[in-house]
Amino acid sequence: MIREFSNNDLTSLINLLQQGYLISTEEATSEFTGDNRKIYIYDDGIIKGFSLVILANQETRFCNIRVYVGKPYRHNGIGKKLHDEALKYAKEQWKSKAVSVGFTTLKDDATHFFQNLNYEKWFIYHDMTYTGKEQPEPGLNFINYEDKYFEKYITLEGESFYNLRRANDIKPYNCSDFSDESRKRCLDNKDNIFLLLDDEDEIISTIYVKNGVLDEIMVSKKYEGQGYGCKTTQFGINKALSQGSKTIKLCALDWNKRAIYIYEALGFKIVQTFHNYRRFFR
Repeated sequence: MIREFSNNDLTSLINLLQQGYLISTEEATSEFTGDNRKIYIYDDGIIKGFSLVILANQETRFCNIRVYVGKPYRHNGIGKKLHDEALKYAKEQWKSKAVSVGFTTLKDDATHFFQNLNYEKWFIYHDMTYTGKEQPEPGLNFINYEDKYFEKYITLEGESFYNLRRANDIKPYNCSDFSDESRKRCLDNKDNIFLLLDDEDEIISTIYVKNGVLDEIMVSKKYEGQGYGCKTTQFGINKALSQGSKTIKLCALDWNKRAIYIYEALGFKIVQTFHNYRRFFR
């Protein structure tokens, strides 16, 4: 039978999710907790699967769905029932007009399952990890983020990811968000955001480093092609190592071959590839 999630289910769901994905307990926990999400459980004396729907964008009502069924319980219609329950919630409660699903083919391949549910291929991204030693010191003077750089930082974010988002039809193409919430998010993470500035106090590059995760690796167009992407990533690796991380993680869209080449040259390896599909409806 399908029922709603309770806090007592958390450990069982984490264990189930880790059967199919390379995901830490901390990351898995964040999947099932937080706002704007609904979880359904297929429980037949034991938990056999789950579906999770997240309202990813309140403005566009775009939702993400994850469905997972334990291997011994597949091919019995459980996955479709869980998916349909999550999809119904997205359409009725959040008035969603589009949803996406993401899955890896490392241990299982759900391509045909979602194609049969009228999903179409969207984009691919890779989880990459680094387990090596300290990188050569890049010799650059990074500083922590300050609120006075908010407008420049957010403008750079929109410019840096515009081509990537447009090429993969990830909307909005310009992701610059100058809202008060965005400003607060930056301030809350000021100890994790690092900026490299030029002599005119303009941003050359940025990187986010926290708990062994590297993100927001951006280089101003003015300074592209001068090695700053590589050096900024080296700085991030060394910062994460100095904070005690043994494994360093980042993700990269398959489209961004140039970035993947840099990361692999530094010692990162692709450990998991996610295929994202989406579906529109009236």
